[in-house]
Amino acid sequence: MSATRRYITRPRLKDFDYTGTYTYHLVLTTRGRQAVLTGAVADNCISELGESAALHEFEVLAFAVMPNHVHLLIVGLSAQSNAIRFVQRLKQKTSYAWVQEHGEKLWQPSFYDHAIRHQEEVKQTARYIVENPVRAGLTRVWDDWPLLGGTLVAPRGRS
Repeated sequence: MSATRRYITRPRLKDFDYTGTYTYHLVLTTRGRQAVLTGAVADNCISELGESAALHEFEVLAFAVMPNHVHLLIVGLSAQSNAIRFVQRLKQKTSYAWVQEHGEKLWQPSFYDHAIRHQEEVKQTARYIVENPVRAGLTRVWDDWPLLGGTLVAPRGRS
């Protein structure tokens, strides 16, 4: 009896371990691109984002929680900061209640990543992230979107 195993190809840089003081733009997408990141699910995502960042020594420069995906701009704060472990924990913690209630996974496997190589790219990427709700037609003004933040982002009425 032969068993065939399916291996998921991970779109990661082959000789890069995602550990250290690098800056990344990450995108996590919901399973089937379902628009479920709203209300308590979105709030939980933001809460777990902060906890995962602290645990894995990342600063969250910018984030936008969209109905079917999350954009993150993070920077490692130590030589031990590991982006893969950060995303694994974030997805695991945000998925638990969802799986219990719905019996299916919240996230698609893996995630998109782009390592930022130049400092000027950081501000451009942060702008891209916070303007995502405007481009998607969810709000007319970026700082009216309640599900964004980070140390580079200061929407009206929030510090």
